Amino acid sequence: MKLKHFAIPTALLALLLSGCGKQSITTQKQVYSADKVSATIKGTAKNLDKIDYQINNGTKHSVKVNQNTFLFQVPATLKNQTVKISHGSLNKTVTVKKQTSLGKYEQIKKSYNTNLVNASLPKDLTKQAVELQKQQAQLKALAKKDPQQAQTKAAELMQKSTKFKEQFGQASKQAKTKLNDQFLPDHPKDGIQDLVTAKNYTIQGNLDQGQTLSLVLSLKTKDLSSTAGQKAFGTALSLLANSTGANAQEVLKAFGKEVKEIKKNPSSTKSTTITNHGVKFDTAFSAKNIYILITK
Repeated sequence: MKLKHFAIPTALLALLLSGCGKQSITTQKQVYSADKVSATIKGTAKNLDKIDYQINNGTKHSVKVNQNTFLFQVPATLKNQTVKISHGSLNKTVTVKKQTSLGKYEQIKKSYNTNLVNASLPKDLTKQAVELQKQQAQLKALAKKDPQQAQTKAAELMQKSTKFKEQFGQASKQAKTKLNDQFLPDHPKDGIQDLVTAKNYTIQGNLDQGQTLSLVLSLKTKDLSSTAGQKAFGTALSLLANSTGANAQEVLKAFGKEVKEIKKNPSSTKSTTITNHGVKFDTAFSAKNIYILITK
């Protein structure tokens, strides 16, 4: 019996063969470092429509492949992370290096919130506090020369201090109510999130195991032209600088220079880095927003 020959149309043959190309997954690097907030994993996936990835054998995520290229973000953490990229039997494993902490979140939060309240108190209370500290130092010196007179002065100073504490407590209570939406929260979850959403600015953070890996302060460029916007943003930047171990005055001075430059060239999208006491302030300008990313 003769075998029959089946003719396959050329167009159909081409279509069948097009789906049989060799599939592969490659990445640009084997080891990635977090770029401030996260690491961008980029690679090539030939003849695939999507890839999956898992971080430290956690939840599986999917990403579409566009023109044989894929990319996704891996938020920075305190430890090295293993990222498995796969599709069926194909797989590729890369490492994302750990990031240095800015400090314990609880300490940063406490410093920031306390100083935020103090910065909003009436100026006369601030003057009284400085004067009381000065009188206490003088009293110590007087006690060595004239103990009896020092005892009399101590009673007077005690009365002043008691009155001051009452005024300070009342003013602090009023300030806390007024500033309620500007405080760093008490118990945020791990990961990248909004910490403060105020009228003139926002603060984002990346947290991990009670540590603060990065903070981002941002505002609309137009708000920097108003007095209220400048004051609110300047106060927030100053408090974040102090709370992370930097010198606020030096950081504000350097930032002021950057603002002057951007005003000369409003269309600029350049970014600069201010380093102070080991803390990095990466400043980026866009047409609509200003961002300050704080890391170590």
